[in-house]
Amino acid sequence: MIGAALSIGMAYLLAVVSEAMRRSGGGGGFTGTPRDAALILAILRAVLVFGITSMITGVWQAIVGRRSLLLSGIVLLLGLVIVALAVLVQLPRQ
Repeated sequence: MIGAALSIGMAYLLAVVSEAMRRSGGGGGFTGTPRDAALILAILRAVLVFGITSMITGVWQAIVGRRSLLLSGIVLLLGLVIVALAVLVQLPRQ
């Protein structure tokens, strides 16, 4: 259930942020570099995939009645990818 809510929220957020980045030509819009935009969108997409995978894992558990170590490992790996992307955004530019 939480995975589904996360997935829906992230899909909406991705649509809003992507549109805002496209319209950034005027004042007050996105003023970052293309690298900034790519990293922001990568993090949002990774969180979306994390939510979808979490939802699939929950459905698996509800149907089968036990945990899938493979799906749990994938969710853990995606969580680590999200943290790594967040750290990349924080690194100073050269």
